[in-house]
Amino acid sequence: MSSDESLSRAEELLKRVEDVRAELELTFGNIDRTTPKGVQNVIVASNHHEHFRRWMEETDPRADLKNLMIWAETFVAMGGATRMTDHGAETLDPFIWWGQRMLRCAGRTRFLRRDESCRIAGIEVGYHGDQGANGARGHLTAFNKIGAKTVTGHSHTPGIREGAYAVGTSSRLRLEYNQGPSSWLQTHCVIYANGKRSLISVINGRWRA
Repeated sequence: MSSDESLSRAEELLKRVEDVRAELELTFGNIDRTTPKGVQNVIVASNHHEHFRRWMEETDPRADLKNLMIWAETFVAMGGATRMTDHGAETLDPFIWWGQRMLRCAGRTRFLRRDESCRIAGIEVGYHGDQGANGARGHLTAFNKIGAKTVTGHSHTPGIREGAYAVGTSSRLRLEYNQGPSSWLQTHCVIYANGKRSLISVINGRWRA
């Protein structure tokens, strides 16, 4: 199971209010297993792990005794970190907070905040792709117009629009919520040292002949 698939699975199971701690351990354990030594992870802010914050806000812990303790631990941490800024009230991201505690490779993992830039060989990789400019929904054409070369995800559909590249998904191509014709593909982006990029698709488990 890939990191992308683990995040998607965690998101879906958080919606069903199952064992949240076990799902977080599964997610971060998978990241640990798939992170080679000497490699730094960059985990981009996205709608996936923001479901944890929504779960915190929408759950009544009295009606969910199985998750009462992790809800309470997270609530105390979020309450203690809440502060007022020029932009309003801010608190910690619960997904990041648990990741920094559960990941063995936390020292080699960088969690990005929303709109935090991260560039590799001049390519901006800090956008997941779910949010576009000025509050609009994200799509490949929108990222082609922001004045920087980008690599995004979110749609699970690979594509290239001038300087904007989109990867596919690392999850299974058929999940319970996607039915009918699909443009999903297991496609990754390689950024070379000179700033050139390639989209590499995995077909039937193979990425080359």
